This record gives sequence, C-alpha cells and structure tokens, in this order.
Amino acid sequence: ITTVFTMSPSGLFAPPFLLFSGQRLTGIDMQTFPEANFCISENGWMNGDTFLEFIVCFDHFLITNGIQKPVLMFIDGHKSHVKLPAAEYCWDNKIVLYCLPSNATHVMQPCDVGLFGPMKHYWDEEVDTWHRNPENFSRQITKGVFPKILRNVWEKVKEIPSLSWNTF
Repeated sequence: ITTVFTMSPSGLFAPPFLLFSGQRLTGIDMQTFPEANFCISENGWMNGDTFLEFIVCFDHFLITNGIQKPVLMFIDGHKSHVKLPAAEYCWDNKIVLYCLPSNATHVMQPCDVGLFGPMKHYWDEEVDTWHRNPENFSRQITKGVFPKILRNVWEKVKEIPSLSWNTF
C-alpha cells in the first residue's frame, strides 16, 4: 500500500490518495475513509499512470475548494512522478511541479519532520489500539481494515494546531 498526503503551507489538507496492489479494489472497506481517493496498481507502488490519477484527484480538490491557480506542488523527484502525461496535465491545468531531489528527504522535504513524524506516532498509537481489541488479538492488519485505521491517524494529524509551513 502506498499513501500520498498533500498539504498546503497554511495547513489545508487535500484528500489522501491510497494506492493498493492488485487488479481490483475488492475486500477494502472504502466507506471507512470516504474522504480518501482509492487507486490500484499491480504492485501497490506509484507509477506514471497512478501519479496522473493522483494529480487529477488533486486538481479536483483545487477546483472544489476554489483554490486560485497556478499552484506550486513540491514532489519527491522519484522517476515514477516524472512522466509526460502527468507533466502535460499539470501544464494544462496550471499545476507547477517542483521536483525535490530523491534521497534527500531529511534535508529538502520539511513534511518528513512536520507531518510524517507525527503521523508515524499516531499510526503506532492506532495500531496498538486496534490490536488491544479482543476481536483483533493476534490478527494482522489487512488491506481491508487499513483505511479505517489510517483515517483515525489522518484526523489526528489534521488537528495539530501548529502544523503549517511556519513550523518548518
């Protein structure tokens, strides 16, 4: 499972993008995380096609929320993001992609500390809570329950009052 989280410098969150492996989204309770966008790829990893799907979902979020374009989007410079169809879509829809260097996240990507650090903490808490439920004792977290647990994490992270560009 790959997850993509997007936020603005002011702390506004776009809906998460959840990418599962397989041919179909079967056995996944999407209703437990209705705000999220769901997608599939053969191995659950981002590729050129799924990145384009993410960008289209992000553009829909911009339009729905009346966010003025052009917008600047900082992304990890991984080769899966830099494909011509996504670049053309961004150009046509006034989304300016700025690729940060790969493997330099600890230096160049402030979300790793300001967003993903708290997210990992809350993930551990939610997994622990899930495992403490007698019905889940000794069960593994599957693709089916992943969205519900992740939604709880997302709700907690969105509530961090100082989570904005000013904290980076």
